[in-house]
This record gives sequence, structure tokens and C-alpha cells, in this order.
Amino acid sequence: MGTLPNDSTSLQGTHLIVDALRGADIRHVVNLPDSWFVPLIRLLKDDPEFVDIPVAREEEGVAICAGLELGGKKSALLMQNTGLFASVNAIAGLALKYSIPVLMLIAHRGAPGWRENSDYQLLGGELTLPMLQTLRVPEYEIHEPGQMWRIGEARTRATLGNQPVAVLLTQEAWS
Repeated sequence: MGTLPNDSTSLQGTHLIVDALRGADIRHVVNLPDSWFVPLIRLLKDDPEFVDIPVAREEEGVAICAGLELGGKKSALLMQNTGLFASVNAIAGLALKYSIPVLMLIAHRGAPGWRENSDYQLLGGELTLPMLQTLRVPEYEIHEPGQMWRIGEARTRATLGNQPVAVLLTQEAWS
């Protein structure tokens, strides 16, 4: 399985994501766990500033984020790129159709040109960008911890454009 090393360097990106979410005034984090997101989810659960909302399906996460946004609460959805594929109907039929800003932080498993420990992730990695382009969802790629500021930039784009926006995190972003 493409798990992250369990050392302090792998937590650097995780802490920077928390800081970026906090800086973007995001306090509600909806998630369907992926092994890359487990350390982040644990940090968010332990932080009283954040509301952790686990879901069983990614499309449910899109709907919950849309509801939070309509209620004036900034949110982010954490999921793996295969979850993006599972949530296309909710993205197109809800967030895009009704111009709702939904920020999606997506573990870009199998991203072309980036390290992956599991060969079964490679096809999903190849299809992620074309899927987002087909949906006309803007994407921001993060390949190293120093780029986590782009989460705030993506949140601003989602808000100003009243649209879903994806942040793709490769494995190198975490270390």
C-alpha cells in the first residue's frame, strides 16, 4: 500500500495543511480517509478549532460541503483521486449546476511523473487531470510542503468563482 513514512518529515506537510486551512478560515473538514490523509485527519480531530465530518462516500462529502457553504460555513473535502471519480454526479449535478464553492483536497495517487508505491493507482493518476478538465474544475497541484499556501489560493478561487476547485497533492507534498 502507498503509505507514508511514519517520521517527523512526513508530518511537515500535514502541519502545513492544517495551517493553510486555518489561514483560509476553513473550520469544517469533510473526509473519506485515504492512507495519505490519516495523519492530517488525526490532527484535525484533536484540534478544537476544526469540525471533523467523516463520510462513507465521496459524493456525500460533496453534498455536505455544498450545504455547509450555503449555510455560510467554509469547508474542505479530503478524498483520494478515485473518490473524485465516484463523486462526479454530485460535483456536476450540485456544485457546478448551482455554482457552489466546494474546495476538494485530493490525494493524487499515481500522478504521472511522481512517486507511487502501488501500481494499481497508476490509471487513476493518469485520469485525474483529464476528469477535472472535462468537468471544468480548476486545479492546483502541490508537489512539496512549501506549496501548501496554494490551498488558500484555491479557496479564494472557489469563493470568487462560485465553483468547485481541486487541490491535487502528490506523495512528495507530505514530506
